[in-house]
Amino acid sequence: KTRGIAEVRLALEKGRFFSTEARLFLVEILTRHERDLKAALDEVAALKAGDPSNLFFRLVEILTLVHAQDWQKALDECDKFLTEHKKAPSPGITRQLSLIYLSAGDAYLALNKPREAAAWFTGGITETVFPEKGWISYCYLRRGQALDLLGKREEALKDYAVVMARDNFWDSRKDARASIKKAPGFREVYRQLTED
Repeated sequence: KTRGIAEVRLALEKGRFFSTEARLFLVEILTRHERDLKAALDEVAALKAGDPSNLFFRLVEILTLVHAQDWQKALDECDKFLTEHKKAPSPGITRQLSLIYLSAGDAYLALNKPREAAAWFTGGITETVFPEKGWISYCYLRRGQALDLLGKREEALKDYAVVMARDNFWDSRKDARASIKKAPGFREVYRQLTED
């Protein structure tokens, strides 16, 4: 493990062609495997400093902020991201927009603001140009949970049924099945949001 990270850092610092890719890979390792979120955010800052207008780097930052459970900053960055994207839409980024809506919805859900969360999840569902994307399943799942927190059980059950009919992305069916059996409370939703 140590040698692997050292090799990635070597490619990042000395590589002629793939230093950006190495930094992205390092962010992934630091975020998901090492759980060193401060170091991951430092690497994201270096990416952004090298190309401040690159929305993909900002997407990486948002995902890292969600893992860091910095909910308010993630929300702020989602708003900025969508504002910038609307000024100059990019086809590659457009295909990833549902992930921005999902991230903002997750942040609102984590802050126990289910009404705002549901609106963002709905945005992820309706604004996507790639409805087959697995993240859309999660938008339905999380919107169902937000609706349950709002006491709208019948609407929530419809969203869970959609999840059950879609591909099983990130164990979405398991969580939908549990939510069908018993409406989740905030503690359970938060646990799901913060588990890896």
